[in-house]
Amino acid sequence: MPNAANLTDAECEKIRQYVQRGGSLLATFESSLYAEGQRRSDFGLADLFGVSCTGSSESSGQNGYFRIEHKTMHPIIAGFETTRQIVDAARRASVRAIADFGPPPLTRIPSYPTDPMEHIYPRVPKTAIPEVFARELSDRSRVVYFPGDVDATFDADMAPDLARLIANAVIWAMNEPQPATVVGPGLIEVTCWQQAASMTVHLFNCTNPFMLRSAYREDIPVGPQEVTIRLPAGRMAGEVQLLVSGAKLEFRRGDNPVTLTVPSVVDHEVIAIDFA
Repeated sequence: MPNAANLTDAECEKIRQYVQRGGSLLATFESSLYAEGQRRSDFGLADLFGVSCTGSSESSGQNGYFRIEHKTMHPIIAGFETTRQIVDAARRASVRAIADFGPPPLTRIPSYPTDPMEHIYPRVPKTAIPEVFARELSDRSRVVYFPGDVDATFDADMAPDLARLIANAVIWAMNEPQPATVVGPGLIEVTCWQQAASMTVHLFNCTNPFMLRSAYREDIPVGPQEVTIRLPAGRMAGEVQLLVSGAKLEFRRGDNPVTLTVPSVVDHEVIAIDFA
């Protein structure tokens, strides 16, 4: 829920039931703080977040940062092993924990002046203020809550560290292997679906200078793409085809997951797998 601020009591209850049935949840900033335009006294999903709202939301300032707490070794900070701090969210909700959490993988470095030059340094290099709350509610259900608007800040600034942080949180909350992974140049949107006797992976090429700001203007082919596809339990690949280019693919029958290389994607490509 990317700052899903306005949720009715009925909608909150449906989300609560979803988590109780084994679903996982990722939420940010003021999610569930309002109902039909009226501010609640607390998050409508405070019991799921394990976090209570204690006041008004605020700006993080011009020089605020997230401190990476490496000793926690939490998967949410994977890929930041050589990094001490990253840019923080632009705005932050005032919160306090109402559940038990371990040491936070991210903590807050308060904002400090941007000028004059001799004053640009952190006054408080380390605090115990958590910037992410992550917990397991059952063997299946995981909940991640960011008090900052990390998603809106990424949308505004395109900070790659925030993109990695959000992706890590999604993967940890999923708590299951991904059905498909794609590694290669460019930006590829990946969609998977399964039918009775087959599985399909659709690769849509989003690589374009204007992909997040304006209309799609030209096809920029990207490749090769190394694709790993996890088949349903008990299934094997009998035939694998590229339905758009028609290029031949090499793969090993009986493997699960199936690994293959897509030579190039112009606008889109479809990997069709017929089960043996």
